[in-house]
Amino acid sequence: MAPTMAMNLNPQQLAEHVGSAVPIVFMLATVGIALIAWCFARLSSLYPDAGAAYRFAGETIGARTGFVAGWSLAGAYLAFGGVFIGGASIFSTSLLESTGIWSAPNTDVIAIAATTLLIMLALAPVRRVTIILLAAELLSVIAMVALSIDVVGSVDYGQLGVGAADLVWPAGGMNFTAVALALSFALLSFAGFEQVMTLGEDARDPKRQIPIALLGTAIVGGIIYTLITSAEVIGIYDMSGGMQAFEKSQGLLQTLGDHYVSSSVGTAFEAFAVVSAFAGGLAVVVSTSRIIYAISRDLRPSGRFAQLSKTGDAPRTALIACSLSGLIEYGVLRIGFGASADDVFFWASTAGALLILIPYLLMCVGAGCSFWRAGGSRRLEVVVPILACALILYTLRASVFPLGEGAYAVIPFVVIGWVVAAILIVIARPALVDRIRTGLLATDL
Repeated sequence: MAPTMAMNLNPQQLAEHVGSAVPIVFMLATVGIALIAWCFARLSSLYPDAGAAYRFAGETIGARTGFVAGWSLAGAYLAFGGVFIGGASIFSTSLLESTGIWSAPNTDVIAIAATTLLIMLALAPVRRVTIILLAAELLSVIAMVALSIDVVGSVDYGQLGVGAADLVWPAGGMNFTAVALALSFALLSFAGFEQVMTLGEDARDPKRQIPIALLGTAIVGGIIYTLITSAEVIGIYDMSGGMQAFEKSQGLLQTLGDHYVSSSVGTAFEAFAVVSAFAGGLAVVVSTSRIIYAISRDLRPSGRFAQLSKTGDAPRTALIACSLSGLIEYGVLRIGFGASADDVFFWASTAGALLILIPYLLMCVGAGCSFWRAGGSRRLEVVVPILACALILYTLRASVFPLGEGAYAVIPFVVIGWVVAAILIVIARPALVDRIRTGLLATDL
């Protein structure tokens, strides 16, 4: 989920709608994401496979839907590749400037260097990559939690004239519409928690390990998000006497670190943000390559994307292609549309967040179909995917309407075009659908 990046930049969007109630919204989002994670966990225990949404929707709804789900999920992850290249450029630039190493860094050079490093890491064995991911994210999470505890304990609430609970629960209450809109932004902060589903053919005991990872990441991540945003609200309020500084902050964790500990701590959090960008990018590359591998294995088994490395543990060609796709996306937006590194980050994240809701929805529908067909008491479990689908549909609507300005008015139509392209492919190519069905049956065997 790249939590350091999320906690640096995402809470400001929520604050524009609910003020200091950001932690309450993240608490509600944790409940919502747990419903979605529960559906994914049940499907992962039934169909451990590299295809994730492609496999789950294909098995429970049908081959055509499976292709649309896999295509959409791959598109979302490809978009997130641009997010992490852009993020690495942004945070590396800030880090290099604040430390005096490079007074005016070239973000394009950083993007190329980041992609080179990403390819080197991605080609390492998946178990080694997993250790790198866990170590990087665990270190940053521990630092964020430690800072949050220090901030909450350092504030003089008597002098501030208000208690911690009163800060995160506005005295005038909260408007339901505003909370619902903020909830849609909070849910998107969890995007990426489902990537572990693509490791169904890599994990030693996928039917047990992957469901645990899905639910654990969603719930523990939500608790951490709630704690950290509470500290951010309290700390920024203590510093500025209001939420205006919170909404305008260019990096909440750096601001808190500089004020409550030392400038070196703020710089450390800039470094953590760089690490988080690389870790997120690495997770995206590993996940996308396995989805492409799973689809290619069914459609064109002899193709290069359907081949594993000589050691048989990774789709090498797909890994390299997915690693380069983020840089290509970055270059197209920079050269073709005059985007800055910040624009690349936010444009690509918007497209990826919208795209990922499509496979989320289809997988939850598939889970509901699976429970209903099982009959008996299992049919009662349909309530969970129904609630999850309602939440996803609302989030999708709130994320699109009303349309934004500039690029944000165009991005939803790009997303629609990507999904429609998949629908047209399965309509126009019945032979392709037959190969998907054959591939799903072969995987079952």
